[in-house]
Amino acid sequence: MDQNPLIFAAAAGGISTDSVTYPAKMEEVFPIFSTDGQLRISEYNPLPIPGQMNFAILGEHVTVDSSQNPISGTSVSTSIATGVAARLLDFARQPDSRTIIDEESFKKMRTKKGMTAIFKLMSYRSDNGYNCLAPWELLPPDHATQDRRSTRKEICQSILSALQDDN
Repeated sequence: MDQNPLIFAAAAGGISTDSVTYPAKMEEVFPIFSTDGQLRISEYNPLPIPGQMNFAILGEHVTVDSSQNPISGTSVSTSIATGVAARLLDFARQPDSRTIIDEESFKKMRTKKGMTAIFKLMSYRSDNGYNCLAPWELLPPDHATQDRRSTRKEICQSILSALQDDN
């Protein structure tokens, strides 16, 4: 079992406040903020934590089931951010990815520092201090016209570069 699991928590914790709530304000935790589908910051987010990466991802007006009303909030964003991190780890553990992402780099991906480097690679810094996650930024510019193997290789190289630049 991993001794240092990645931990994500909703920044607002279901209450309206100007500051990040517990446990999201803990140093080892990713506090997750909310955006809409256009990467616009939610008005319900608490203020970003100074001097820290404040990752925000889709969490406003999300339809989970067509028979229900859309849901919103940092708790929705947290589920999505956790899923993105899990998909990145799964991608990196695949045999073709492991030819590029070595064991040491894969272990680093599973740390807060490593995942922060990857999230930073695929985020935009907003004017108000949030880092808006755009997972599609990992795709190479010509991904629509190149073969799947080349696209996967470029994504692996981007991840590896982000992890190495963070040393």
